[in-house]
Amino acid sequence: MGTEELLGAFLKALEKWSGRFVIKDFVGFLNRVPELGAALLPYTGHHTPFCTAVKQNADAYWVCIACSACHRRLCRRGEPFSKPCYFGLQEYSAPVTAAGLAVGSVSSGFFCPDPELSLARIRHAAERFDLDEERLKEAFLPFAERKQPGRETEELIRFAADMLAELILPYTERLPRRDESADAGDRGLDAIRAYIVNHYTDPNINVRSVAENCHYSASYVSHTFSRGMQMNIRTYINQLRIVLARHELAAGSTVTAAAAVCGFNDTNYFSRVFHETVGVPPSRWAEHEMAQRAREPRKAPEPSA
Repeated sequence: MGTEELLGAFLKALEKWSGRFVIKDFVGFLNRVPELGAALLPYTGHHTPFCTAVKQNADAYWVCIACSACHRRLCRRGEPFSKPCYFGLQEYSAPVTAAGLAVGSVSSGFFCPDPELSLARIRHAAERFDLDEERLKEAFLPFAERKQPGRETEELIRFAADMLAELILPYTERLPRRDESADAGDRGLDAIRAYIVNHYTDPNINVRSVAENCHYSASYVSHTFSRGMQMNIRTYINQLRIVLARHELAAGSTVTAAAAVCGFNDTNYFSRVFHETVGVPPSRWAEHEMAQRAREPRKAPEPSA
């Protein structure tokens, strides 16, 4: 069993024992270590109905970006922590530290220590950002009775963060070495990356559309992203798409269907990018995955009583 399969099995076990968790990537290691990408992708980003409802408003979305920047600064301390978001929801987070650099985090959540406070903040945000208060409240209800993770869950999250750090360590020379004491440009880069991660499957996404939605100039977006990530936006988008494509192909999608899901209008272009990134055409990669699965021993049925 390879690294990707082992990590996938561990992540599924972690989800079973700790509930929903999120992996955050500050420097692009998700795309720089291809064998980790397909396993980690389902656990990146907050995609709950509550978060989705909040992000419908651009100004409210910026509040989430500011929270993400604060989360990143806290990770630089190198210690696990719990911190409330703008709406009072919390998550327990452990930083992923490789070669002295805070490259990401693993978080378990959300939980709600004070539902009344959260409802008050939801009411205020609905008025401030012209959001649908009832929709927010309905999406919030699943978190209202969740309590802070117990000691066992916290230990699992810390173990997961340490495990990721060990897996990433051999690739630290490829990671961008940024001045951790300097916050200038951090919020801009966080906003740009967050927008791309949430919209990379849009066939029309490009530097101009990212700039318009993040309220920056195209030149600022291009320069800030290239300096912080050591790659251009198109390369980053394509890498995210190929990670998703591998997930889709492994699940049985056709090459044409995988290309469409990932945001490629041209199947031939998708095949070329996939080949350049993975080393083999998508059709051959899918055949290899199917053949591997066919060779895996099937679990014997349980004997009947």
